Amino acid sequence: PQGAAGTNANPRAFFDRGRRCADRLPLPARGRMSRPGLTFGPVLLIGALWVAESTALSCQENGLHELRAVLGALSPDHPTIALSDVFAEAVSGHPDQLTNPTVGALLSAPLVLDPNIWPLTRQGSIYGQINSLRRLAGWHIAPMRQTAGDLSGVEPTGSTAMRMLMNHFAAVQTAMAETLRHVSAADRLAVIEGIPGWFDRTASDLGGNAVRETVLRVARNIDYAALRRALGLLLAVTEPAYRERLGRELGHDGPIARPSWLSPAFQGSFLYARQTPNGPMLIGGAGPNTYGEPAALVIDLGGDDLYGASIDWVVDLAGDDMYLSSRDGALGAGVFNAGLILDAAGNDLYVGGRVAQGAGLFGVGVLWDVSGDDIYSAQEMAQGAAMFGAGLLVDLAGHDRFAGAKFNQGFGGPRGLGGLLDVAGRDLYVSGAKHASSYGTPENYQAFSQGAGMGLRHDAGGGVGALWDGAGDDRYLAGNFAQGMGYYLGLGLLLDDAGDDAYTGARYAQGTAAHLAVGALIDRQGNDHYAAKTAANQGAAWDLSIAMLLDCGGDDDYRGGELALGAGEQNGIGFFYEGNGLDRYHGRAKAFGYSGVTTYGDGRGAGNLGVFLDRGAGPDSYPADHAPHNNARHKRGSLGVFVDR
Repeated sequence: PQGAAGTNANPRAFFDRGRRCADRLPLPARGRMSRPGLTFGPVLLIGALWVAESTALSCQENGLHELRAVLGALSPDHPTIALSDVFAEAVSGHPDQLTNPTVGALLSAPLVLDPNIWPLTRQGSIYGQINSLRRLAGWHIAPMRQTAGDLSGVEPTGSTAMRMLMNHFAAVQTAMAETLRHVSAADRLAVIEGIPGWFDRTASDLGGNAVRETVLRVARNIDYAALRRALGLLLAVTEPAYRERLGRELGHDGPIARPSWLSPAFQGSFLYARQTPNGPMLIGGAGPNTYGEPAALVIDLGGDDLYGASIDWVVDLAGDDMYLSSRDGALGAGVFNAGLILDAAGNDLYVGGRVAQGAGLFGVGVLWDVSGDDIYSAQEMAQGAAMFGAGLLVDLAGHDRFAGAKFNQGFGGPRGLGGLLDVAGRDLYVSGAKHASSYGTPENYQAFSQGAGMGLRHDAGGGVGALWDGAGDDRYLAGNFAQGMGYYLGLGLLLDDAGDDAYTGARYAQGTAAHLAVGALIDRQGNDHYAAKTAANQGAAWDLSIAMLLDCGGDDDYRGGELALGAGEQNGIGFFYEGNGLDRYHGRAKAFGYSGVTTYGDGRGAGNLGVFLDRGAGPDSYPADHAPHNNARHKRGSLGVFVDR
């Protein structure tokens, strides 16, 4: 990536070399997938349900109805009934850390299981889906009011659409200025310089990090209403009519003479070039261009382009493009800023560092890719990730590959909304092969990815992290804390609507939660494979948390570690639900509707709840050395329930 910063002697050769390298990366094969090996695995935290068409709605309703029936059969003095009071008391004890009303509602009434409390309704359009996620995270806003912003010093073009885009850009800058008006320049610099040490930590808290007090002070001084307004303005630019009008109005303009002030790091033909206080504003022609230094706004009409520096806004209408920068907060991300990449067509390559590819840290970032088979690679906090901000990665079509180190692929940190939404295609998601496990387990790595909502324990409650995949035979591979995982007042969701999918994870993966949080994995269709190792998988909850794995149907295969398949310990509520299909289970100890120990706080005067429900009519396969079998009901532990129909 550093070779693309404008100083490389032959940037086009660098472009071609990167494309050839990217083409060698594996893509999931067509058709039925083989079950992945247990190379490394994710652990999930449960949270909320995503309601879709009539079949998916029936699946959710059946699951919640069955669990309510289990609860209704309990005697009024049963220890589990006291869980509601224990949860509510625990939530009330964190008034400063709990900032998400949905998480508060779910945790305050953990046994109600009202579909109206388990929200995130599937909408008919991608914008409806995003708005549901924004409401879930408390990031919804009133209808946007058009504002011109400050365009002083910027000469207008003849294009109405371009003028509108400049207005939006200026309005976002105004909203960000309001967001940060109480944050000092010294505090901003301290946070930026502290990013490497902060994100390289193995633990999920700020600990003794040198920027801890600064981060918490800045978090208190942010104007979140203005930040929500900035996100709304960014999303408005992604409307199809907007970019189509840009292409029509700008496509007839000819190239201009190259301005003397324009750096040689910018190569190719340009239809417009103006210097502004925020950096150059450029319109690139239909041929290949190179953008090798920071800029405020770039619109490119086509060609295979190379973006090798931090550019606030990029609107690229066509071509197989490369976005390469190792700089923190570059390209489609915002660190005390608002960043946008809108790429309308082409097979694109995205390579980034920390806080990249639809990420926000005290800011907002949106990466919106309309079509093409794309490759995304980044380090920490990327690909739809945010802390004290919002980050969205939206990919509308193509067979895509996503790879990240940690805090990736639908990650919501404190006061964060992080979402990765991929509408269609056979996709591969990989996260967690860099940072060693905080438990010291060999060959396990931290991930906090693929639908993870995480708080900074004892400092700041978590946000909402969601990964939604609309269709295709997909593969998900992750380390610890992943695939629908919630941690410390966070909400994590992984939702897959269709396809024969394969999930591989480690500790706390595949619909899990820990330390007063909510996590869920919902798979609506397909013959799926779930493999997780170590512990706390597939509907397992630990320490005043709610977790769920809900698979609506198909011939599925489950391989988990200890505490799995509907299990709760330390006042946890774990729910596993399997719809129709001939399923295979390979569970270990503390599984299949298991209620374990309650030693924290001397038990807190309550029990656990672990529920396993399989509604399939056909014979399922269970381990020979375990009690569960077909057409049976069992009570396990202090309160564990196993039901196979």
